[in-house]
Amino acid sequence: MYLVVLALRQELPAAVHVHCDLAPAQGLWQQRDAYAGLLGSCEDMPHEDRPLADLVNPLVITETGLLKPIAGRRGEKLTYGRVLEAAATLAMSATKTGTALEVRMQVPPDGRSLPIETETDVLGMLFAPLQYSFEDAATAADYQKFRPSPLSRALEQDLAARDMEGAHRVAEILPEIAKQYIASLEIEPPPATAPLQLDELSHADAREALAAPWPMATLRAHVTDEKWLEHFTIDAPRVLPRRPLPAPTAPKPRPAPIAFAPPDDRAVLWTGEKIWVAERRGSTWTARWGKRSDEQRQTKDHPLASAEKAKAAFDKAVAAKVRGGYRRARPTAEAVAIVKKRLGLEVDDASGKVVVTKVGPPCKDVDFMGTIWCRPADEVFGVMPVKTRADTRVRVVEEIAIALEPVAPGDEVYVHCQRPATRSGGSPLVNIR
Repeated sequence: MYLVVLALRQELPAAVHVHCDLAPAQGLWQQRDAYAGLLGSCEDMPHEDRPLADLVNPLVITETGLLKPIAGRRGEKLTYGRVLEAAATLAMSATKTGTALEVRMQVPPDGRSLPIETETDVLGMLFAPLQYSFEDAATAADYQKFRPSPLSRALEQDLAARDMEGAHRVAEILPEIAKQYIASLEIEPPPATAPLQLDELSHADAREALAAPWPMATLRAHVTDEKWLEHFTIDAPRVLPRRPLPAPTAPKPRPAPIAFAPPDDRAVLWTGEKIWVAERRGSTWTARWGKRSDEQRQTKDHPLASAEKAKAAFDKAVAAKVRGGYRRARPTAEAVAIVKKRLGLEVDDASGKVVVTKVGPPCKDVDFMGTIWCRPADEVFGVMPVKTRADTRVRVVEEIAIALEPVAPGDEVYVHCQRPATRSGGSPLVNIR
């Protein structure tokens, strides 16, 4: 919902204000004097089936369009113990001397363990200020970016070596790379004290206990290069994770690249909303079929005794589909030429996915929510002409050519892409040729 609102704010004029309210406003306002209304209750929907927003949103919209808070106690009673449980361990100050780092941490007085245990946790703490928070990100693309620093550049290289991209993916490799950056660490835990049992105290005693100084712990670490600390400061208390990260591990071996050979034979047939794709490799031919708009397709392999028998069975099945009213798509080479001419994309689909290998106009440098799409190695999984709104999911290049056939030059088409390196997707709008 947050990303939808951001997208609307970018596309609409500044004078148009976008607002979302998740409360069942009319029903709540009509029942404002009933206890059930205070909980966002509905007669026809069981309590456990209602959306969380119905239960916790404390506002309704009045008949004049104003937001009005609902009076009365809502939910369970809040206790001091629950408040303390929600409190976070905080990094309060940091001191840097060369490659040495000392961080003072404030720990809630409930007997919990420190969330910093290994080199992975220290590197995670250094990395945290380099990633845009969800609140600071102006677009969805910003959430994948690094704030500039020497550590950022090094982490980007670590990601690239694993065919990964984006600050949001650093957490996946922290255990593998932690010891490249953190040479050593020592933790001075807080003094041993009995956890506070606040709910057994009076209100006055509980407030007095919480107002007392909280336990402090100290982290002392050395990094492998002092430039990894250049960006790290603590000007205000910094929230630390609630749990330690996985301990350092050996780097995972990179899988050998897979070379995909094109099929010996391929036939792509379609009629209306139906698609049927047959491919033969050696003595086995495979059929995939379903609706053109569906992501999932049914698949069946047909292994035979020899390539000759597989070829004969393949040709027989194709002929049967043509007699049944299916149209045969253009040959693969022609479909590749059409996609290159109309979208500017050179693609390879031998892997079972349509992978971009080269980009030219009109797809070159197309932007979607702050990200340039249709780069080499991106995967095209669908196209949708704006005029017809006929959304097509694709596995082979012929399916793209089929979808573009009725589209006139200059018309707009959404090109649905996904980027394995970032595990993200986008649908840039392209004026096709």
